[in-house]
Amino acid sequence: MSRLLIFCLFCSMSACAKVWVYPGAAEELRSPVYKVTVKQGRERYESFVYADANKFEKHAKHLTDWNHWTTFSFDAPIQVVVEVLKGDPGNCVIQPLEKKIRHHEQGNRIGFQLDQPAKLFIHFEGMPEDPLFIFADAPEEVPDRNDPNVVWFEPGIHEIGRQYALESGKTYYLEGGSYLKGSMYGRDLSNVTIRGRGILSGEDIPHMGYKEHKFAGVGIRMQDNGRNQLIEGITFINPSMYCIQAYSSPLVTRNIKCFGWWYETDGWVGGDGSLLEDSFFKVNDDVVKLYHSNVVVRDLVIYHQFNGAPFQLGWSSESAEDVKVEHIDIVKSEPFNSRVFNSNRTMINRRRGTPGSVSKNFLFTDIRIDQDISAVIGISTEGRIENFTLRNVTISGKQNFESFLQGGDIKNISFQSLEIGNKRIRKAADIDLQTQGSVSGVTFK
Repeated sequence: MSRLLIFCLFCSMSACAKVWVYPGAAEELRSPVYKVTVKQGRERYESFVYADANKFEKHAKHLTDWNHWTTFSFDAPIQVVVEVLKGDPGNCVIQPLEKKIRHHEQGNRIGFQLDQPAKLFIHFEGMPEDPLFIFADAPEEVPDRNDPNVVWFEPGIHEIGRQYALESGKTYYLEGGSYLKGSMYGRDLSNVTIRGRGILSGEDIPHMGYKEHKFAGVGIRMQDNGRNQLIEGITFINPSMYCIQAYSSPLVTRNIKCFGWWYETDGWVGGDGSLLEDSFFKVNDDVVKLYHSNVVVRDLVIYHQFNGAPFQLGWSSESAEDVKVEHIDIVKSEPFNSRVFNSNRTMINRRRGTPGSVSKNFLFTDIRIDQDISAVIGISTEGRIENFTLRNVTISGKQNFESFLQGGDIKNISFQSLEIGNKRIRKAADIDLQTQGSVSGVTFK
């Protein structure tokens, strides 16, 4: 049986708890640094830990050397034990801090309990180059393997090539332990689902630069019109461009995990009416592109690497309205420089907005940053920015560079309950807010 389904009896004879752990796609992908064990009742099960090395040698010093991660699913309380096999772990911090997960340490092991799904960064302070991520998922929805419209990828390595053709009416199931090398592409797709606990890797697609590879390195690209599109549960690694790109069609994206090393490895963009929720990102360009209207983004965990913005409004003529971003945890923020009026590394960002571009009626609420941040906001546009609200934003550390608003026509920007380093922000000078051009209606409450 490729997926391990473990049944554990609790005190009540009628209660049955379950844990799902998944095999590794290949032994050479196993992390030599970490071992993760899941305990439930009297049962113990090892969850395969993957390791992936940094591919971006040019900026190796600004990125971690490795990513390590494991995924499992459960539906009743568990204990998780992490064993460090190599290195001196030092102190351990489990993030997001908002979850307040207590752990105990014994030698080279830590243990903690979970009673609900979580996406966690296990931060061993003595091993900054080897971050560990634990994706403790809810039980997945598994399609019927005998359905002729289901394309099933079993555990193991699959060479699917560049732009594997997606078809309407199909479900593509990446079983836990499957490892697909390549990318996926489709046009005018309707009633299509891509789901599972497997991995989609772009490692064999060269990073050739934005104009040269023409989107062949996008992990999943859905182009033009369509409806009823869903991506759920899978892990993206080593894309040479975006992880997910769906400019024109409404898309539901849920419980994905995205890792990227290169420039231009943006995380996600969806068309009008799209939803992104319950997902994790450690990419090296803009994490979420808010280019379309009536988009909802919620319940994300973001490890912000040195390039790009967590939330990008546009680089050219993009226009959008009625966008909501809520319940966000940024566990790490690593930008190492900023240029006032020209930086793309602020938490909320707009670059090179052209005349006629409009972004209005945006709400950012319940955002927590566990450490320092480059800057809260950086807008540079010749277009219009209107009716932006930042509410209940808490930054545990400090802002390292200036926030800025450069217009264009920028008006009605409201900061409500913004805290930095336990200090309530009550005026523009508190965040060193630089303005240029037509900027009005900036308020702090």
